[in-house]
Amino acid sequence: TRERKHVAELNHFYDEVISNLGDVDCLLICGPGEARTELKKRLDTISKSGPEVTLKTADNMTEPQLVAMIRQHFSS
Repeated sequence: TRERKHVAELNHFYDEVISNLGDVDCLLICGPGEARTELKKRLDTISKSGPEVTLKTADNMTEPQLVAMIRQHFSS
């Protein structure tokens, strides 16, 4: 029961994030852990023709490192 409640809360959170994305063509999701893959799975279940999604592992990045990674990803 606790696990189902936790999954429902996560799905609600992911739905909130997705609803705030707007109309995007491509999306870079980065971060540690499994949240990025779970968000991608939720995005895939909600929208079959959604944005192109790329996942990257990132942990404890400074803001300049994050900006550099985003620029490198979207410039190629």
